[in-house]
Amino acid sequence: MFVYSLTDNTSFHLQADYKNRHGLNDESIEHLYVDREQGLWISTFYGGVNYLSPTSGNFQRHEDINSLVNGHVISSISEDGQGNVWMGIEDNGVCLWNRREQALTNYGKNTEGAFRPSADNVQAILWDDGMLYIGLSGKGMDIVNPTTGSLRNYQSNSFGPHTFDNHVYAFWKDRKKVLWIGTSRGLFLLDIRTESIRPVKEITDTKVNCITEGTGGDVWISTLGKGVFRYKTQTGQWKQYAHLQPDSSVRYPNHITTLAAEAQDLYVGTQGNGLWEYNARTDRFSPIAVPELEGKYIFRILPHGQNLWITTNKGLFCYTPASQTLRHYTSEDGLRSNQFKVNSGLQTKDGLFIVGGVNGLNAFYESDLRTNGIVPNVACTHLYLRNRPTDPHTDGSPLKESITHTRHLTLRQSDLQFAIRFATLSYSNTAKNKIRYRLEPFEKEWQPANEANTAVYTNLPAGDYVFHLQGSNGNGLWGAERTLAR
Repeated sequence: MFVYSLTDNTSFHLQADYKNRHGLNDESIEHLYVDREQGLWISTFYGGVNYLSPTSGNFQRHEDINSLVNGHVISSISEDGQGNVWMGIEDNGVCLWNRREQALTNYGKNTEGAFRPSADNVQAILWDDGMLYIGLSGKGMDIVNPTTGSLRNYQSNSFGPHTFDNHVYAFWKDRKKVLWIGTSRGLFLLDIRTESIRPVKEITDTKVNCITEGTGGDVWISTLGKGVFRYKTQTGQWKQYAHLQPDSSVRYPNHITTLAAEAQDLYVGTQGNGLWEYNARTDRFSPIAVPELEGKYIFRILPHGQNLWITTNKGLFCYTPASQTLRHYTSEDGLRSNQFKVNSGLQTKDGLFIVGGVNGLNAFYESDLRTNGIVPNVACTHLYLRNRPTDPHTDGSPLKESITHTRHLTLRQSDLQFAIRFATLSYSNTAKNKIRYRLEPFEKEWQPANEANTAVYTNLPAGDYVFHLQGSNGNGLWGAERTLAR
């Protein structure tokens, strides 16, 4: 099938891809149909019906690149000076993605590159000033010259007995060329020039998973168990932000997964406690009220313009603090998986977002993302009387036709318990569509639909009622009401 754009006179050839469950599954195409949501239906001779959502293709799945990676869990990502992308692979070393040539080189098992990391389980990676820093699980860290292939490994006893840790999860290099290293035992500082290392006594016996620089050059460190630490570079002072005492008036979350500094703001992602923000004026952190992020693990925060791009264990979110609006993207939008990895993601110099997860990498330009502007219709689908389904053919049924087409319904006094089941009439991102209802005048406020999409009522007094039903798409646009009078 060929797709031609009338806007820019470009075209591409859509062919069957039998190895890709999201690809076209047959070459023999019989019919095409575009529905009211701009979804494309493709009937084929041998493969049945294929459906292409109007928001599919938002994300570059890079099937070719992901298929060449000798592993599937992308734990960390860093960009070098040439625009190449280095990826740490949790289950097989390091990969280099040459974006210009769309080529990939593996440095791990069956290595093709000039070096092989000291361990296959890579947890952190940083390219800086021509050198590659690789954090390993169980084998400390490697410092590699990727041009020559020279490699030096540092483990717990490399600088003296028990002076380092073998599990490295984060890197950050300051302006003095000191490498800040987050490990499972705390924070260490490595002077690259003298190769001397020292532990930071203020942060010990906890996992450090993110290090970043904030406004004024202050360094912020997140830990998994001891909250957030700040180091003031001008004074050399340390401060901890955590919930340390049961009777403390400030209940900070202790399990922090990621940090992101943007202009005057600092955002904090937590393990199950949502999104937080630092207020420099009050020197306090406070939660940002985003119900959809509560209870989720926030893995990475990538600020861009007015937006925060947030990876989680339940997909990708785009939050705009100024308007307090939220967009949610899942595998139904083209993501390879809804499960991402902690601090695996960046925005390249040319604006491409690359985020790593448990099933490879996803990439996208913010300007390329399409939204679904079509609001789904809603319909009543089933009527239950005394817990039993009822249709026009049921003995004694009040229905003269299907409940879907019924506009007025008269129930007997014996039908004190009844339920109405409903649905959104949409095939685009169905998991993100929402329904709300209310029975007027019994209910004053809209009621969110439960997982069964069923409203249940018992012992209503006799009278006239109007059942209101309304649906929304994944972008929060609500449609026209569907009513049923009783």
